[in-house]
Amino acid sequence: RNADLPQEIELHFILPYAGAFSLAASPRWYSGRLVGLRFRPSLQEEALKRWVKDFSLLGHTGRRALRARGAFA
Repeated sequence: RNADLPQEIELHFILPYAGAFSLAASPRWYSGRLVGLRFRPSLQEEALKRWVKDFSLLGHTGRRALRARGAFA
């Protein structure tokens, strides 16, 4: 871990149709504007994984994917 990086940061963001998230992470490295993070376990982890899975289905013909696609039109 680079000594110039903070010990821990907290990320706050909102995802469409999923609400607000707050995740704690420890920066591990940086290169220019890129930063590598190690996320701490979170109670919101399952909801975030579900959103990523639904988002990755956009454009597929499954029922859930079509509903999600409409949310991002």
